[in-house]
Amino acid sequence: MESQCAICCDSFLIPRLLNCLHYFCQCCIESVQVDNRIVCPQCGEETSFSSIRKLPYHPQYFYNANSTAKERTCSVCDEPATMYCSDCDEDYCAACCNVHKKMKLTRNHTLKPTNFNSKLITCDSHPSQMLDLYCTECETILCNQCTSCYKGDHKIVSTDEACKSLKEKLLNEGIPKLDKVFDSLDVLKNICMARKANEKDQVAELKREVQQKTNYMISILQSREKLMCEQIDIALEENIAKIDSGIQSTEKSMVKVSNFLEICKEWSQMTAENALLQLKPLLEQRLRDVTRDNKVKRMKGLKLDTISWNDTMTETILPLIQRFGDIQISKSSFRASKSTFQKWDYKVQTPMCFSPNSRGNSIYLIESLWNAQKQKVRVREMSTEETIISDVWACSKSCASPADKVSPVITADGEKHIGVGIGHEVILVNRDTKKSYKFGKHGNYPGQLQGISSLAFSSVGNILVADFILNRVSMFSCEGEFILCFGTSGKPGATFEHSLNNPSSLAIDAQDRVYVADTGNHRIAVFNHEGCYLKSIGRKGEKLREFNEPCSMALSEGVLAVLERGNKRIQFICLESDNEVIGSLNNLDNMTVPRHLIWIRSPDSKGDDDLSGDILVADADSVYYNKLCAE
Repeated sequence: MESQCAICCDSFLIPRLLNCLHYFCQCCIESVQVDNRIVCPQCGEETSFSSIRKLPYHPQYFYNANSTAKERTCSVCDEPATMYCSDCDEDYCAACCNVHKKMKLTRNHTLKPTNFNSKLITCDSHPSQMLDLYCTECETILCNQCTSCYKGDHKIVSTDEACKSLKEKLLNEGIPKLDKVFDSLDVLKNICMARKANEKDQVAELKREVQQKTNYMISILQSREKLMCEQIDIALEENIAKIDSGIQSTEKSMVKVSNFLEICKEWSQMTAENALLQLKPLLEQRLRDVTRDNKVKRMKGLKLDTISWNDTMTETILPLIQRFGDIQISKSSFRASKSTFQKWDYKVQTPMCFSPNSRGNSIYLIESLWNAQKQKVRVREMSTEETIISDVWACSKSCASPADKVSPVITADGEKHIGVGIGHEVILVNRDTKKSYKFGKHGNYPGQLQGISSLAFSSVGNILVADFILNRVSMFSCEGEFILCFGTSGKPGATFEHSLNNPSSLAIDAQDRVYVADTGNHRIAVFNHEGCYLKSIGRKGEKLREFNEPCSMALSEGVLAVLERGNKRIQFICLESDNEVIGSLNNLDNMTVPRHLIWIRSPDSKGDDDLSGDILVADADSVYYNKLCAE
């Protein structure tokens, strides 16, 4: 027990415990409490109480309360007493206490230290009785007379036995658990410290990268500056040479004019009129020649207008400014854990697609194997770390050649079934029993299918099927009954907005709006659950919110991730913010033909801007993996 109260900095006076097990003087608690609430000065935890006297005493106070009392002597030998018998109401020294314990009549008496404050543990209802019994059912300390009020199967034990049991529980259960918790917290702290150091290293690396790119841009500007200054110097030299030539020509003309002027002045004073008149034609001709040939000419200045900033320079600089690394600067603040997507070591058969398992942090991977004129389709449940969890379903299909193979697609509805599409057939596999049934007929009529490219389950359990051959989306019940279709390019009165060209992926939001990756039209078409056209997102291009063959989508909490085969990138579109692009991944260049996307968003992500989670992309012959982390 500490010697001083942390509030008054003096010796404890009736120490009371708070919920956090820190303790202070009763009077100190009364002085700082507000509305029967006190915030612990040591740990900051708040404790509420109905009355301050309901707060428990510190256990050691029971033994220290009478430490300053007059020394007590043994009732037998007058030696200093160390123990008190509550049954005999006598004090004993150590030697007499040992005898007292051995006597048959007194061996079961209750002995307490003499400095024990008996007044603090006397019964409120029976002041003359000590609280030396404990009810394990009610968890209440009692005196002997109180036990008469208890009826039933209440188990009454002595306070010594109850305290011994409590201490054993603390030693055997409480302290080991606390040790484990402390060790876990220590490990967590070390992890956080390592993460902090790692974050600092990553920030330093990022700063170095920014500095390198900045220096690169500065070097480009400096080289351009040097080139432009050289061009200016060349132009200046050319113009100075022209000006010097003009000055020399002007000086020669000035000499001629000056000489002729002197002659004219001299001859104007001559008295030989007849001789002067004879020279009149020559003088007039010379005057015309001099004034004509030596008119003041405007000198052309320095022609700097021929030296200008080349627009190609802007085209070179701006992409460097707008794009740092793999992720374009945007509203969202996140980064990829790897500079490029990492290829799975697991050898995947082709063609394939996959979908997330809504019941856990795993995926369903569908593979297609062709051998001996047969195509085998297999669905496996796997972790994102490439571990095979189980084989879910498989079937075989006869094929005359590999060219007759069909690309299977898969989706999971999160409740009862896993949906698999093969050619013109939809197979529903029960998650629990693994039993399956199928529906779908080949043909062009409504309700018939030819080439399934994507499946999706609505909130009411209907199945939407995208058909890339018939360019439409069909809706069926879980029993396979046809409901409706939309997006048919040949439908009478259909416009471009209603028409689809190679629809390759479907996504459904919480309002049952249907998002269709309209690959051939380079857009995302949006329909309601009845198939009525609502709007389009994007157009063909390479800028943000423009697409080049969008082929797969993943929708999570209002953010739509769109995989583009043509641009080899993934754009993240916030559907609740006017379809604003809040981020994009551009590091898919190591893939041959990216065609299917899974985005397993982190359960700890906060808000639309936090895109952290696992990203998997199916390529022609493998699966590529990356992880998005919030900044």
